[in-house]
Amino acid sequence: MKKCPNCNGTGNVPDNVIGDSVIRYRKERGLTQQGLSERCGLSRALIASIESGRTEGSVKALRAIANGFGITVQSLFEDNSDG
Repeated sequence: MKKCPNCNGTGNVPDNVIGDSVIRYRKERGLTQQGLSERCGLSRALIASIESGRTEGSVKALRAIANGFGITVQSLFEDNSDG
């Protein structure tokens, strides 16, 4: 099993890495929050909450989002920010 690449040995995901990843993948695919919600079967409000960092989402929700993007769940934990 691979370790979280950005957890600094703590097992904790750094500030809003998941939300930032969802935003990045969604925009790369030209999707709105509503479009993503329809693609993965989740509410637009949940997508917005994950993107804003109010919630990290359940494993089930993250799996649905990853499947909607055609990526692995682990990809949502990767910090690809420029700064």
